[in-house]
Amino acid sequence: MKLTVFIDGTCEPRNPGGHGACAFAAYEGEAGGREADTRPAPLKTTAKLIGEGAGMTNNVAEYRALLGTLKWLAEHGHRGDEIDLRIDSQLVVNQVNGTWECRSPALLPYCRDCKAILILLHASLKWVPREENFVPDSLINQLYASRGIPVLARRRP
Repeated sequence: MKLTVFIDGTCEPRNPGGHGACAFAAYEGEAGGREADTRPAPLKTTAKLIGEGAGMTNNVAEYRALLGTLKWLAEHGHRGDEIDLRIDSQLVVNQVNGTWECRSPALLPYCRDCKAILILLHASLKWVPREENFVPDSLINQLYASRGIPVLARRRP
């Protein structure tokens, strides 16, 4: 089975030190990530708050989003599937794929864990611009709105 999975994480209303949140949306087959794209019904969508305050950053949230997604895929029998992971964090993509070195003590454990599970799943991790990551971005914005957390940096034009 081919899966397309869109992943996002952020920290609002300030970075660092705000409320971290992450989300993913998994689809069977090829799926587009723009707002106007038609997509099949998702296999899974989820968004959750992961923490707040000191130590919470956009990068931590992006890594936590990827790690949570990878764990969900592994736990739900998707080993051996063709998995195309898409995330709008160049830092996460380049560090996990080994293009850039991860030297941050706060991010290194996440990077190592993501690499290990990515290898087990034989999945590919690709960067997409934010406008091609509409569903998890929207899920996070809805989550923030439901909790009364102001969204500053994530407002759409």
